[in-house]
Amino acid sequence: MSFRIQFTINDNEKAKLEQECIEEGCPNISELCKLRALKGKSTYAELYKEMVSKIEKLPTGKVFFLRDLISTHQHC
Repeated sequence: MSFRIQFTINDNEKAKLEQECIEEGCPNISELCKLRALKGKSTYAELYKEMVSKIEKLPTGKVFFLRDLISTHQHC
């Protein structure tokens, strides 16, 4: 089961959160808020940061598949 959590922010708060997304390397405001609410346990946000980091290290023009850069399998 999954749940949706919503809250309202004003234009200034949105701008501030967008800037914090850029500074923290988060893909969007929703993921930033989830990451903070769960104290860093947002798998998607961490995978996104890992993906961006690995893509930045690739040579320009290098063809790749995301599955080759990040693993989505969790080991127990």
